[in-house]
Amino acid sequence: MKLIQRFAAGVVSILLVGQSVRADSWTSLGCFSDSMSSRALGAASLLNQPSFTLTQCTNFCGSYKYVGIENGKDCYCANTINPSSTNIGQESCNVICTGQFDTYCGGLNAIQIFRHDVPPPIVWNSIGCYTDSTSSRTLRTASFTSVNNMTVAACKSYCAGYPYAGVEYARVSYLYTIIYRYSSTNDTFYALQSLNSGVL
Repeated sequence: MKLIQRFAAGVVSILLVGQSVRADSWTSLGCFSDSMSSRALGAASLLNQPSFTLTQCTNFCGSYKYVGIENGKDCYCANTINPSSTNIGQESCNVICTGQFDTYCGGLNAIQIFRHDVPPPIVWNSIGCYTDSTSSRTLRTASFTSVNNMTVAACKSYCAGYPYAGVEYARVSYLYTIIYRYSSTNDTFYALQSLNSGVL
């Protein structure tokens, strides 16, 4: 359904996001066999780092799906794991990172592999329109005004991380975690809800 962007005084168009923003994360898959002749992760590498950490490796590998740390100082990246590499047990990844002395960074011919878990995109959908007033805001945490450049997309961006966002007067965006007052919908009042299916 296409959102018609009509806004009037005293009504606020509300957006609901179904999931809070979260940072990308890395999941350990275990300690795998590796060799110079048949790398477990063979797309890119950063080798012999004197102050090596897992964060250095994940930053170097950027958008690759898998990263691996090995021999305390080596980093490998790829989007697939070589099928000849097998999980050999955590006890084989027993070499301390050269730059992080409380962490193991793989072992000799043993690579600790991590998978990059990317959060799904945040999607907002309409949930209806609600009355609003200056004395008792429907959404109360924060707001911003853009006289010339307000769009629904700009409001959603400003309110990232909150479950609700709303637009009003064609130029004001509000955000909060709950809706304070409800009213029945009417012809001049629109809202959005996130169901992780479809984008406005």
